[in-house]
Amino acid sequence: MWNKSKTISGVIKYVVGENKTFAICGEGTPPDDELVSLPFRSHKGYNPIFLTYKSSVFYSTFENEICKFDGHSKVEEKIIGYSGSLASNFENVFITHPNLGTTIVDVETATIIQQLPFSLIGVVASKNFVIGKIGRKGREIIVIDIENNVSFEIPLLSKLYKTLNIQDKLILMLYDDGTVSCHDIGTGKQLWSLTLAHEIGSYSFSNLLYDKTNDSVFLLAHSFVFELASLEKEIRSKKDFSQMGERHWYFKSSKIYDDLITFSGADVSGKFPMVAGVIDKNTKQILWSVNCEPGVYFEGAPQIKDDKLYILDSAKTLHIFEKGRTHDKGKKPKIDLSSFLISEGNKRAS
Repeated sequence: MWNKSKTISGVIKYVVGENKTFAICGEGTPPDDELVSLPFRSHKGYNPIFLTYKSSVFYSTFENEICKFDGHSKVEEKIIGYSGSLASNFENVFITHPNLGTTIVDVETATIIQQLPFSLIGVVASKNFVIGKIGRKGREIIVIDIENNVSFEIPLLSKLYKTLNIQDKLILMLYDDGTVSCHDIGTGKQLWSLTLAHEIGSYSFSNLLYDKTNDSVFLLAHSFVFELASLEKEIRSKKDFSQMGERHWYFKSSKIYDDLITFSGADVSGKFPMVAGVIDKNTKQILWSVNCEPGVYFEGAPQIKDDKLYILDSAKTLHIFEKGRTHDKGKKPKIDLSSFLISEGNKRAS
């Protein structure tokens, strides 16, 4: 489905934005038209969260300076008057002050929307709502309605793993014990709660993904993919990918792109993701996968932009794949593209 287009060595971090793909490159990394190189050579001095908005990327320094880099003009500028560490963004940038609480700043106008006297952890947001846990040891989630300047708190049942905002209507909260609870975003009232631990026993969660096309939620756990109805206490479908062959592995991270889910995974006994791939969210079939080279691992799930797929390994090599293209002749590909048996349908077709 995707074939090797190129590899770029010396990429410390990459960020796929709406219009540009940005990268932090090491010393000696040659320029490449695939990437917009950020104006510093390493992570040193910068926080690890980079936020994109249109053709710009925002980041913060360890000195709590907020910077903006324009992908067109290649100009970096400090956003004067604001300080802190970036936490999350959607149509706003959220700046968390370690000792002074949280400031919510509009990206385009660089104006303060709201200041909070406490720090929010694990922030998710939209244009109208900010959702986050109060402090690292907080026992509740706070929901802030920006437009109406009101808020309410939702007590946590146990250790929170993930929070998801569904179209400013629902809040889904995933707990480490396998419970998923759904609340009304306007009132905080619990609509339903579902425990999945009995389905597969003890496991670690990978991610909670919202599919706006079918109004459903995908939950990747261990070697399982669950599809849940967002408005109902219902499991629409479940698939155990360990039944596909002799190889046993579990999901580490994942992302959703229209009809596709990208993932990275590792052997059950392993620690780091050694395989990555793409799943058709409708058929639950693996469409494509790659193995990492021995001695390195993948850093997160692949990211897709247009017809290109990006994935970074721990050797700081960015692998770029493109639909319908093959790797350069005479060059040995660094990743084996035939590592997985895809599906019965693809076996017959081949």
